[in-house]
Amino acid sequence: MLEVARQWVILYLDWVSGDLASRAPAREVAHAIKLGADRLHAITLAMPQAFADQDELCKDWDEPAWRPELRTPPPGNFLPVL
Repeated sequence: MLEVARQWVILYLDWVSGDLASRAPAREVAHAIKLGADRLHAITLAMPQAFADQDELCKDWDEPAWRPELRTPPPGNFLPVL
């Protein structure tokens, strides 16, 4: 989620520096850039903890505790409905 949020902030900053900068007052553009930069900074600070939490959650995923039993398909021309 943080990566998606980061991409949205980068798109926002791209819009600010292009479209908004061409038609808005300099003070408004500066405020919008500061807002985007602050959000990008907050996301960047949250990423190391998110990666650490992800590593902790995923450490047991290499060997699943439950495995579905394998079943033989029924005889005939059986096609599953998707």
